[in-house]
Amino acid sequence: MALFDYYEPSGSFACPVCGTTQREWQGYDGPCALFVFRESFSGAADQRVDDECRLADDQLAAQRLPDEFFIRAYDCGCPFPTELRCTASLGVWQRSDLFTGSDADQQQRWPERREQWQARRKWLNTRNA
Repeated sequence: MALFDYYEPSGSFACPVCGTTQREWQGYDGPCALFVFRESFSGAADQRVDDECRLADDQLAAQRLPDEFFIRAYDCGCPFPTELRCTASLGVWQRSDLFTGSDADQQQRWPERREQWQARRKWLNTRNA
């Protein structure tokens, strides 16, 4: 059972603290079937599963994203992931915005205790990039 999907933003995004370019984005707000979504395209572009489990192309094209979703990358080795807040219109991914210290909030999407939030906020405000 898959727990996430893969995402390919159209722009390049770096860790807001160390400056490392992030490449592997994952999220939990979509169908969570190892689909690959690309910004500005409708439907899933691919599915990273064995061929016998992969949906047909028309079924992939029918997959849609919610109006707002969040994706994460862990490429740099920092203690917290780089996050993007993304929006879609009619299931088509339209926009991606990097979370920084000024706009981050305590996460309700993933369980985050108060002390974890305080540590993440302090980390986000440590810009070394």
